[in-house]
Amino acid sequence: EIKNEAGEVIAVHEDSNPEHAMWMRRDQSQ
Repeated sequence: EIKNEAGEVIAVHEDSNPEHAMWMRRDQSQ
């Protein structure tokens, strides 16, 4: 479990790309 600067928990994958983290956050916020 990793939190970003906003304190949101983001999912970490083998290929942890900023873009990947962004769409993961978007998906969780809905």
